Amino acid sequence: MNYINVAPLTAGVPVLAVMNGTTQSAYYSFVVPPHAFDLTVVAVGDSGDPDQYIGFGYIPTTDTYTYRNNSSGTSSCITVTTPPSGSYYYYLRRYSNGSTVFKTAFFINSRLGCNSLPGYKRSRFYN
Repeated sequence: MNYINVAPLTAGVPVLAVMNGTTQSAYYSFVVPPHAFDLTVVAVGDSGDPDQYIGFGYIPTTDTYTYRNNSSGTSSCITVTTPPSGSYYYYLRRYSNGSTVFKTAFFINSRLGCNSLPGYKRSRFYN
């Protein structure tokens, strides 16, 4: 049986995900409170290509997810308008090879959205 280490995220507090030859991904969890009007999840790398997968109430995979952004580039962003309240799981995956450090964070009710974050992907991706 494979076990997945899931680290909790706090809204607005970025964390570093260091990915190298042996570490290809990181898993996080966060909670969206009732009456949230937006959710933005960002990942920015020094190199490499971050892919983001979010599951509402379950740990996502590359095949099963609620929201995703797997476009190419060194940054990635997902924005959800009026997200359901509850527990979310976030799978951050390095798509390309090489050592990479990603800074990732999520924001609730920030009104930022991907379009307001310079240097991030400016698209919304839904399943």
